[in-house]
Amino acid sequence: MGATLRSATAADIAAIEALLSAAALPTTGIGEIVRATPNDAVVAEREGAIVAAGALEVVGTGAALLRSIVVRDDQRSTGIGRALVLRLLANADARDLDLYLLTTTADRWFPQFGFVPADRASAPSAIANTWEFKTGCSQTAVAMMRPAGGTREPAAS
Repeated sequence: MGATLRSATAADIAAIEALLSAAALPTTGIGEIVRATPNDAVVAEREGAIVAAGALEVVGTGAALLRSIVVRDDQRSTGIGRALVLRLLANADARDLDLYLLTTTADRWFPQFGFVPADRASAPSAIANTWEFKTGCSQTAVAMMRPAGGTREPAAS
């Protein structure tokens, strides 16, 4: 992998938002997550630059939205994304959180981490009422769910 994973800081917000914007992913709320619960946002740093980021948006009790998973184009297929997701999953597992996500491009990638397609309408109200579920992601985005304590190690790909 060759990158260092660490909790995001307020100083990283602009770089995270730039990565998200470059990937046409929503930036809404990421700054708030970083400032309020820095351990819920993780960045990957290589040679002094933020090359990947991801976050948990914990809502209510027992559930979180896995969001803002982004890897800079030239760093894809290096294992950084996998390491980032595993770190966030370990965080969620330690807190016994069910995880949800919406994706338009990675519905074939996330099952290796224990995510399965889910009916968007059946998401708990705390998840369904997030900005991302209500407004931020297209209604055609695939909803996926991973129960608390789901698969920690990805299947071989």
